[in-house]
Amino acid sequence: MKQAIIHAIGNVEDIPMEKHSYEALENASKRYKIDMKQKTKNSKNDIGMFTDAFDLHPPVPRVILKKSALFLVFSDLLMSSTTYLESGGPILVDIDKNGSRDMGSLESKDNAALTPLSAFNFWRNGGARYIIVCFGYLTALSYSDPLTGSVSKVDNSVSCMLFHIFTMLLDTNIETIRKSTKKIKKRTALVAVELERLQRNQNTLHILGASAVVFRLLGCSSKLGKTRTLSSSIAPLALKFGSVLSTRNAIIQGAMIDIYHEAIRSSNNKSSSEEVSLSMASIQRILKICRSHIDVVRAKGPEELSPLCLPIMIQVFGFCSMLCSGHNSRARHFLRDQDWDSHGGEGDGDDFSGHNSRARHFLRDQDWDSMEGNKRNYDVVKETAAAVNSLLAAACSLMKYVKNNYFNSSLAPLIWPSLSNVGKRRYIAWHDTDVNYFVLAQLIHTAAAGFVSLTEMAQGPCVENQKAVLIATNRCPALLEFLGAMHIEATCTIGSRFIGTQRKIPLLGGYPGNFYKAILKEIPPPEFLSDASDDYVAMLRARSDWKPSLTQILLNGEYSSEGAQKSSEKILGIDLDLLKKIGKFAELSCLRMILALLEATVDKVALTIDSCLNKGIMMQNMQNLYLIALKTMGKKSEYFRTAAVSYMTINMTLALCTTNTALTTPKTGLQTVSLLDEWMEKQVKDGHDNNALLAAVEIIGFDGQIQSVYFPVPSFVSQYWGYPEVQKAKEALIYENSRQSPEEKIADFYTGMDGIW
Repeated sequence: MKQAIIHAIGNVEDIPMEKHSYEALENASKRYKIDMKQKTKNSKNDIGMFTDAFDLHPPVPRVILKKSALFLVFSDLLMSSTTYLESGGPILVDIDKNGSRDMGSLESKDNAALTPLSAFNFWRNGGARYIIVCFGYLTALSYSDPLTGSVSKVDNSVSCMLFHIFTMLLDTNIETIRKSTKKIKKRTALVAVELERLQRNQNTLHILGASAVVFRLLGCSSKLGKTRTLSSSIAPLALKFGSVLSTRNAIIQGAMIDIYHEAIRSSNNKSSSEEVSLSMASIQRILKICRSHIDVVRAKGPEELSPLCLPIMIQVFGFCSMLCSGHNSRARHFLRDQDWDSHGGEGDGDDFSGHNSRARHFLRDQDWDSMEGNKRNYDVVKETAAAVNSLLAAACSLMKYVKNNYFNSSLAPLIWPSLSNVGKRRYIAWHDTDVNYFVLAQLIHTAAAGFVSLTEMAQGPCVENQKAVLIATNRCPALLEFLGAMHIEATCTIGSRFIGTQRKIPLLGGYPGNFYKAILKEIPPPEFLSDASDDYVAMLRARSDWKPSLTQILLNGEYSSEGAQKSSEKILGIDLDLLKKIGKFAELSCLRMILALLEATVDKVALTIDSCLNKGIMMQNMQNLYLIALKTMGKKSEYFRTAAVSYMTINMTLALCTTNTALTTPKTGLQTVSLLDEWMEKQVKDGHDNNALLAAVEIIGFDGQIQSVYFPVPSFVSQYWGYPEVQKAKEALIYENSRQSPEEKIADFYTGMDGIW
């Protein structure tokens, strides 16, 4: 196997056969690492390279691995094995894996029955059996290394490369198809084909032992020391492969949980079952170690950040997210309480009665809680929420705002005028050179991955998980305030030099050049203000840095931060547009997590979120995004539409929850309702068509109350809605729909919708 990989990579690298060796492979790896360092530098101005820097890369480029003969062989093995297994051959896999019966000892009648199958001869000669052996090779190398340190560099590189090959076997073109310009129906059909192919390959690898390998590798990594955990690739590679293996596949997700429970109950193969049973403990331990490291970074500074800490956390978040994907209620409970699944857990129906696993075990075995039983339970949901909270705490420690007293007292706009005691809006101090914006972007990007994972864990709804996830909302208000300030477009009104006149000053917080040009015209120099802050000199320097060249002014016809004397990457340490893109994804992810927490929630969760969020910031961010969406066209407006609707839905949901709850007076909820009504009326007075961007449906909530759920109107709907063909299909959908029974009504509705598409 080692020689096969070395020769395969050597052929692609155009290394002569007689010079194929591990040294040649290592040299190729060194060249690749140099290229990756250069890519890391470039990741400060390119979103693709930035996110790619968080991924786990093989020792040589993925493109080279995909061209290698070895990858093509494994691809053929997977394809033929899939065909064979779907033709009725899984029994042979069990025979081969258990070793209870030799493949060659099959009776002639068995051979006669199985030979016509497409891949049986290939299988009997060592086809898919080779994949099983490779999984065993991976496991043996990975768990022996941290214990003895005796595994050679060759074995480690080969093991790592082999793992990446298996991961790449599950690559799909789904995202490329979705971003293509093909018609929606065509894209939908192509995505369905890709999903079917992915699930077939996932099922084959699972039957050949892939799921068990993931849990065994995770369990083996629990024996690593704290320092080795942050530098080893064992657990991250297992998590990455596990997340790809379980993506959109409920069968694999359930099988993984079954493998864990079987290992807990098994006593025949103690070594392998022990490794699998330690997998959840390992995930929890990895998160705790990373969380403690993030806390050190927060205390000592961003220069203490380990290069692998955040990528490892992203792999953990991705694994948990994919395990729960597709609204898998069993997986959601499993991540919080592994014993819930094996002691009566049947889904979300009983959530609201409260599953107390500790009490259940206590009634059966009073010594369980104080001895060994409780050590099998690891609350990964709570630990994930705590990790996200640590990331946000570290990120918030790097967020700086303008401290100039005159600006904050005279120029900064009120957050929401009709709300008393909410203060004024804070603006980002782009001029503060002590802020490491690149590390801040990394922390926010990792937290966004955590939001996605927590959303999958909490939605459904899963009330017990919702309660555990609440800790991650502690610093969400600070994050939303900062991210909202990146695109804030407000104005302040001050008196003019002429009596009876006023001037409106634009305060564009997301455009430093425009921002500093506008405010420095109004802020008096320090000699005129006895309490002037030190920010003034720094802001003057920032205005000079962000000032565009004369050529840019003539070309653009206006003052713009584009084409400044210094690039934003040199000023901030990261490209400003890249920072905004990262912030947009984090903002949407945070809002979706909050919406998942409010899905059919209990009073305690709703009240906690309501008391945590800043109503003024939520309203101002919503209005700002809405107004930007109105003047933005095409795909660029999709983010602003979606974010504005998310803010509106959260505000309305919290208003209804706090109005109807018995734990508090309805005053708070009614206040938010009046704020939303006031905002809606103002948009109509200003001539804005709310229906062009926002739509709503009425549903009956968990509490039995009717409430509105808002959603953005896609741009293509606005473009084609007026077409006669679309209107004709709409009329048929409304008036010609079958109403014989609820089932026929829904079926006929979807048939009519297909006509509109």
